[in-house]
Amino acid sequence: SGYTKKELIGKTHALLKHDDTSMEFFTHMWEVILSGKEWRGEIKNRTKKGITYWVYSVILPIKNKQGEIIEYMSIRNEITELITLHQEIENTQQEVIYRMGEIAESRNKETGYHVKRVAEYSRLLALKVGLDEQEANLIASASPMHDIGKVGIPDMILLKPGSLTNEEWEIMRTHSILGFNVLK
Repeated sequence: SGYTKKELIGKTHALLKHDDTSMEFFTHMWEVILSGKEWRGEIKNRTKKGITYWVYSVILPIKNKQGEIIEYMSIRNEITELITLHQEIENTQQEVIYRMGEIAESRNKETGYHVKRVAEYSRLLALKVGLDEQEANLIASASPMHDIGKVGIPDMILLKPGSLTNEEWEIMRTHSILGFNVLK
């Protein structure tokens, strides 16, 4: 953390609390340990110089013979590198999804606009049914892949002006299977 023992002893965790970590997070943590249960989780902190770091913590209430909590023991492992690598993997996955969406868009501008509309509709519907912002954004970022199979549809069908014949519709309907095979 960059703090000395003297600077930390007797202080609350607020000294290390990262601005991104909500008070609800700590309220829940304290509810668990005050109830006499073990709490486990990842905590985002900041060093004395303001640098972000992560720890995986296990907090155990220590009880006397009467079952009353008399103190707590915490075991912490720094996991900053692991969190950073995980974020890099997620960013790479997002980039791959974005690029694949661009591939579909490059074949047909209408498909590209459709993909963007579906992403926004998906995000809004996710929020409407009660998912949090993070989950809604995840759904929105994955939704462009719903039509990725159209890259396997021949241009004469995909780009055809006007109505498709029954046979062409049968080919167009295979885009979901093609997309599944690309993504599996």
